[in-house]
Amino acid sequence: MSNVVFIEFLDKTSFPKGVWSKEPDFCSWQYRGFSCLAIRDMKLGMWRGLVGLKSPHPFFEKSIENILKIKSGMDLFIDIYGGIASAGRLPAKHKEHSQGLWWLGIETCNGGDLVPLLKLDVEDAEIKKVLGKQTYKDFAFIRKETNKMAKILERIKK
Repeated sequence: MSNVVFIEFLDKTSFPKGVWSKEPDFCSWQYRGFSCLAIRDMKLGMWRGLVGLKSPHPFFEKSIENILKIKSGMDLFIDIYGGIASAGRLPAKHKEHSQGLWWLGIETCNGGDLVPLLKLDVEDAEIKKVLGKQTYKDFAFIRKETNKMAKILERIKK
């Protein structure tokens, strides 16, 4: 876990047992000059990976819709796991990490992703088939994909 600035474990006693039980739930680090965050959504148990942008980055203060109108924005959307899921300021509860940056984010709640707290009717045969094929995207995965996004954003900046 190189370049880690801050890491935090939260109470996951309401979660079912799984690999997520021993993972952190929040991490901040620097990668290629960008501030990066991995934040577990505590309502669903899945990860969000975010990269903070400063002005004059071409995507600074741009909505996802406006980013996708730019060719390099569409490339970013295609090359990152699940595509860009969010663009904006951090919620107030993360203000100490906000730094006035514009955050682009990805999520691990796409088709085929196991979401630990997603309540589904496991008695339904069709849902059972789908659940059996899902995979959990772990802490290492979200860090790798967030770093990949930072690397692409670095190229776009130049």
